[in-house]
Order: sequence, then structure tokens, then C-alpha cells
Amino acid sequence: MYGAGMLYGQAIARPGPVVLRPQDDGAGAAALVMFFLLARVFDEHKDYEFDVAQLPDRPLPRGAISWAEVNSLGVLAVLVEMAVCVAFDRGLGPVCAWWAIAMAYLVLTRFEFFARPWLRRHFVTNTVTHLPVYALASVWAAQMGAHPRWVPPAVAWLAAYTYFHTFGADLWRKSLAPEDERPEIDTYTQRWGTGGASLATAAVVIIAAALAAAMLAAASAGGAAGYAVLGLAVLPVLAGLRRFTRDPCRATNEQRRKLLALTLVALQLTVILTIVIQRGLR
Repeated sequence: MYGAGMLYGQAIARPGPVVLRPQDDGAGAAALVMFFLLARVFDEHKDYEFDVAQLPDRPLPRGAISWAEVNSLGVLAVLVEMAVCVAFDRGLGPVCAWWAIAMAYLVLTRFEFFARPWLRRHFVTNTVTHLPVYALASVWAAQMGAHPRWVPPAVAWLAAYTYFHTFGADLWRKSLAPEDERPEIDTYTQRWGTGGASLATAAVVIIAAALAAAMLAAASAGGAAGYAVLGLAVLPVLAGLRRFTRDPCRATNEQRRKLLALTLVALQLTVILTIVIQRGLR
């Protein structure tokens, strides 16, 4: 996510070739990893009671890691993120501002928007309301790329793309073969059925590819080759989803998962490489 966000932020903020800055980009990528680590720490707090009852083999419920260690990782993550933001801005500035916005939303997800019982009963709504945190994190990455300028409004294409791309990753994780379903664990295939989950996955992937194309156009990096690759990237997973719908079993689900993962990676790489090729690199 950092590579695509950083390069896109640069491309929409200034003309000319994009620039790799090893020290800055290494720090920015590390800060984004820490952000996702903090999100994981928050998830451990949110899901602990459920995990103890339904998933006791996870590290925290079985005692492989302590709460003190988990919370220490969370504190470390915040300190690293803050240090990187202040270093970018040489004080307070646009990088700090976008980090604060993303962090505020992440904190809201930690407390499940103060509507935990209701959201826990509405699996899809819970997902839809949590995913914007990743879109905001991608804007933060774009701002690190655009620094010292403020990232322009065209960053909205990146936010929308990241939202659907992350939704695709969630569908990858939480769609199962019928024999692997457990009534107490929510999945998209339980909620929508095999056909409905497959249709949703196809729609999400196609929308993500279309938004990636819009990003390339906004970054003045559009070209027939890039658009063609984005279109072709979704075809294998569509075939895999069709097979899974016709014959829902572990084998076809595993094939679906592999093809979906490949498609999501291909979309990211296409955005990165097309920006680099079309805009140049120095």
C-alpha cells in the first residue's frame, strides 16, 4: 500500500518523473506497517472475548503472548508513527494532519463506533464501516509522497480504490467452502450464499480495477497498455469465482482464494509500474 500511495501522491502533486527517496520512503513504509500493527492490537482488544470462546488456539487466548506485550507493541507503533510524521513535516504539517485523521478513525473502530452490540449483529455493516480506515491510511501514504505540498483532491481516487481493494482482501479471508463454515463465525458465504458472495467479489474486483484506471488517468500515467493489464488482471478470478459457484467445495474455494490474491497483487503492481513507466523515475 505504501508504494502505490506514495507514488500516486507524488504523481498528482507535481509534474515530471517520480522520485524514490530511500530514507524517507523506508521511514514512511515502516510507519504504515506500525499503523497496521496498531490496528491488529486494537482487534485483539475488540475480539478477545469472542476468541476465547470460539477461537481459543489464537496466540492471546492460549497464552502465547501476554496483554503487556500486546499493549507494548501498540505503544511502540504509535511512537514510531508520530516520530515519522514529525520528521517529515519538521514539526507539524500535512503529514501529521492526515495521520491524525486516519488515527482518529482507527480509534473509532477500536470502540466500534460506540455501537458494538448493534454492529456485532450486522456483519456486513460492520465491515463497511471499518474499511475506510485503510482508505485514510492510503491518503496518509500519498501525503508522504506529495510532501511538502498538500495532496490534491484527486487523492480521492486512491481512497476509493483502496477501500474496494481492501474489501476484496476481506472477501478473500471471510468466504469459505460449505464444509468449513461454522455457525458462530460470520462469513460472506453464510450471509449471502456461495453465489451471492462470488457475485459481490466479482463486483468489488471490477470496481477496484476501474478505480485503478481512474487513478492512472488522474496521475497523467494513463496508457493503453496499463488499462489493458488492469482489465486482463480480473479475468482469472472471475473464472475461479464461476467454478466455485458451480461446485462449492474446498478445492474450488482454495483456487478462488489463490486467484483473488493474485488479482489483488496484480492491481497494486500495475498501478506502481505504470506510474513509474509513464511518468519516469529518478
